[in-house]
Amino acid sequence: MDKLCEALSQNRTIAYIEAEVFGGSGSQASVISTNGVQVGHPIVDHDAINLALRNLCVIKGSAIDEFEAVGLGRHRDTEEWLKHTINDN
Repeated sequence: MDKLCEALSQNRTIAYIEAEVFGGSGSQASVISTNGVQVGHPIVDHDAINLALRNLCVIKGSAIDEFEAVGLGRHRDTEEWLKHTINDN
């Protein structure tokens, strides 16, 4: 993953984010890379995705959080993914 982030962040800043949720509890992780270099250390925290989005200058405005502000909220409930996939085909 480090090599992929290095390659994708040439001449730009990117965030790698992940969430692992099972049975209501879970964890989040994120890391920022810019110009092929990881910035700081990976963050593992209940708010790691929002922290990464803030580092990318996302402003939540009237949204619940940065996650929602950039449209990731539509993927918040994985039970809905199958419904959308079936309806889209």
